[in-house]
Amino acid sequence: TVEYQVSGPYVTRETPVQPVHLYAIDLTCSSAPAYLSIVEQLGQDMFDHVERQTAQKWKPRIGVCLFCASGVILRNKNIVAPDNPGRYAIMSDTTQDPFSPLPMEAWTYDVSMEEGLGAWREAVGELLADFESLRQQARRKVHGKDGLELACGGVAVGFLADALRNSGGRGTMITSRRPNFGAGSIPYRDQEIVRGKVQGAYSTSTPLQFQAKLKAEEQAASEYYKKIGADCLQSCAVIDVLFHTSPAVQPPFLDLATLGEVCRRSCGQLHWVNCHEWQENMHQALSRHIQSFAVTDAVFKLRCSTGIQIKSYYIGSGNVVEGTLGSAEVELPSVSSSSTIAVELDHRVGGLPKNKKFAFLQSALLYTTRGGQRRVRVSTLAIRTTSSVSEVFKSADCAATLTLLMRESVDRLRKPTPGAPIEEREHARQKVQESVFHKCVLTLGNYREHTAAMNAPASQLVIPDRLSLLAMHCMSMMKSQMLRPASAHRMGESALPAIMPSGDDRAFFIWHAAQCHPAVAYLLVHPTIIPVTPDGNDGVGVWNSAQGPDESLGFVRMRSPQDASMASLKVDGLYFIDNGFDIRFVVQKGAADSFRQDWSSVVATHPHLASILWQFRAYCSAQRGEESDIRPTVAALKHVILQEGRHGKPEIDMLNLMTDDATGGNKNSVDFMANLHRSIRERLDAKK
Repeated sequence: TVEYQVSGPYVTRETPVQPVHLYAIDLTCSSAPAYLSIVEQLGQDMFDHVERQTAQKWKPRIGVCLFCASGVILRNKNIVAPDNPGRYAIMSDTTQDPFSPLPMEAWTYDVSMEEGLGAWREAVGELLADFESLRQQARRKVHGKDGLELACGGVAVGFLADALRNSGGRGTMITSRRPNFGAGSIPYRDQEIVRGKVQGAYSTSTPLQFQAKLKAEEQAASEYYKKIGADCLQSCAVIDVLFHTSPAVQPPFLDLATLGEVCRRSCGQLHWVNCHEWQENMHQALSRHIQSFAVTDAVFKLRCSTGIQIKSYYIGSGNVVEGTLGSAEVELPSVSSSSTIAVELDHRVGGLPKNKKFAFLQSALLYTTRGGQRRVRVSTLAIRTTSSVSEVFKSADCAATLTLLMRESVDRLRKPTPGAPIEEREHARQKVQESVFHKCVLTLGNYREHTAAMNAPASQLVIPDRLSLLAMHCMSMMKSQMLRPASAHRMGESALPAIMPSGDDRAFFIWHAAQCHPAVAYLLVHPTIIPVTPDGNDGVGVWNSAQGPDESLGFVRMRSPQDASMASLKVDGLYFIDNGFDIRFVVQKGAADSFRQDWSSVVATHPHLASILWQFRAYCSAQRGEESDIRPTVAALKHVILQEGRHGKPEIDMLNLMTDDATGGNKNSVDFMANLHRSIRERLDAKK
């Protein structure tokens, strides 16, 4: 790998992307004051992060606005008098094309200096002091409707994109509801039960931007968000969307799929905060990109040597465009240390040259640093060629294989046959599920047919050592929220059944599966279950220092994971369950009452549990150095207390996490392996 500074035609912007962070808060949310306080703390986080830099300093700017059906409200810092009504500028165009009425310098603050940080705190303090009077703006009737019933998240996203049009940077929209008014309004659509079957899984979990044959309102929303995505790519504006809902009730339809596609195109993040300790979780989610290293205005390109070619890109962010020199390029407004790109390769006609011992891949990443330097990083990889199939299997990378399989499934799920009727599109999930099983059969069948495994007994299922998790991963992925069928459940005294997984549950999983890191691909579909003892006298939860001068490289001792099956859980047991998105502390029905209190009281008397939770959040595997930023989300703690005779959402979620059991209409692990083995044998017998 070599890296060097470039100039001339490699510089695509007159001025580098500026480190600007803008936040738009939904004024109609009951927790909006708390959102403001969290955003205020982000200014301090930026200041602290700049102070820790030893290299060239950068000067981040931060700004916040409030939005409702009456418009987007900004605090004009150039008007100091507190009694001057002009200190608040209002962009009232909520039904057409949102725009920023003030220049960036008039409502953002340079928090690289103490003076700017103090001014930022003062500005947020004024917003909090004036909050009730500003909320009166949201209460005004608009088109005969109560303003508090109207959500204008689409307006806020359009406003952020326009505000960042010249400077680039990052904009975050914070809300709790689906946009239902103004520009970018998304009509309600959700899963429903028709003749005993759940309908709408495809339409609710797939972005409107990917769907065809839409209604007029849906088509308008699709075009609106397509335009924003294209504009953000051109201006290097990164858009984040954060939804905050209560875990106590079933959230309404949010359409995470459509808004998440804007985030994906612009290399932003889709956050869904749905936990009791939400303020800490929201702050960590929003400050994550502030603390991490990232570059901007990037272009990725991959070249291959003679005999191989690029078949497909499976990207979680950005946009693939045809390159000027033949192969495609990936445009990326932002790239972080956890960004990954999956590429599927294929043989060219004629195959690899027989006299060549190596095939070569060369990647080039062109980007701009925070300091404004335009640089290119070129990496060249030599791969040994072979005519032996067994050598291919011996060199396989299991984590990369599982990640590629997951991203390929996401691509097939999002893009069924163009112009297909709605009935066929609704069956896309089932077809992808079948294709996952079929690819597993093909892979293991080829291993059996073309390697020494052909000599194994016919009654034995042979799996290559380097792909030992492939079969379990395929089974678990078929049972995941991405591919399992939705079903109706009656919970509590509610007259209406709850459909699980919801369209938003499925869309959120698909969004993160499309860009998951190889280190967590297996974790997203197959949870890690760790048992713990009540007293911690077995040494579990104790810090173990690493050998060497740096004791901070140690780890917290934990037990070995258990099978993801209800049969492995004791009726009085305590368990941590990590599914990649959140971490559950499960208190079984027969466990002691001291663990049924709130979490702070539990860890006060059992501190070893807090150490285990830290280990889960800080590392994703036993490999040293796997940092927490490769997790798809900031893992929230969910304290799950199971009760005798109760069958609510926590119990249903627990059953769905047990991927070794028969769930979601799929077989348990024993029956799945037996069916897999039978399918492989039938395929091989058919070739004889």
